[in-house]
Formats: sequence, C-alpha cells, structure tokens
Amino acid sequence: MSHDYWSTPAAAREMESIGYQDGQRAGHQRGLNEGFRKGMNQGIQQGRQEAWAEVQPQLTAANEMVQGMAQILAAAADALLQADDAAKVAFAVKYADRLDKAMAKGLIRTAPHNNPQLAGLSVVMRLVDESRRACLQATESTPTP
Repeated sequence: MSHDYWSTPAAAREMESIGYQDGQRAGHQRGLNEGFRKGMNQGIQQGRQEAWAEVQPQLTAANEMVQGMAQILAAAADALLQADDAAKVAFAVKYADRLDKAMAKGLIRTAPHNNPQLAGLSVVMRLVDESRRACLQATESTPTP
C-alpha cells in the first residue's frame, strides 16, 4: 500500500500551520511598513510645524525692520525731493556708487529701483526719477570743451 503523505490530515494541519505563520509574518511586515510610513509622514509634518514656529518670530522681526527702514528712506526721499538740483545730483552719484559696490560684493542682485516690489514706495521712485532728471539737466547745461 502506497502512502501519500500530502493527502493525510497531518499534512493538512502542517500546511495550515505554515500558511498561518506566513500570513502572520506578512501581516507583521505590512504593519511595520504602514507604521513606518505613517510615523515618517507625521514626523515630517511635525518637523515642518516646529521649524515654522521657530522661524516665524525672526521673520516678523525682519519684516518690522524692513518696514521701519522703508519709512526712514521715504522720509529722506521726501526731504531730498524738496532740495535743489545739486543735492539731487549728489544723491544720484552716491546712489550709483553704493549700488555698484553692493552689487560687486553680491549683497544685492539687481538695482533696487528696478525691483517691482519697491514700486510701492512711490516717493523713492520719484526721488530716483528726479535725480536722473537733475543729472540730465546738469550734463546738458555743462559746456563741452
């Protein structure tokens, strides 16, 4: 009589046990992977929130400083707009010199008067325009040798 082990109840129990163990391992691995993914996403989100909370006061302080400087600049521009052409030419020369130095050092990439965000400071733009006008008038009125 030939005996086929795979058709016996013992083999069925063995296969069931193997299947159960494989299922348990696969479920465990899937749970680990899902937990890792969720934990990583939660950690990234929490890290971003903490970084933003840490940087926010510094950004607020920098914005306040820039706004204060803009008010100082606007007041100086108002005063200079009322000055004579010689003062406007002196401003234009000093502005061009400082601009060249700042760009050479890499402190700024473009001239501030070309920055569309500064267009809101119309008094500063008027000052730059008036200084250009004064420079043009000064060069036109200067006799050529």
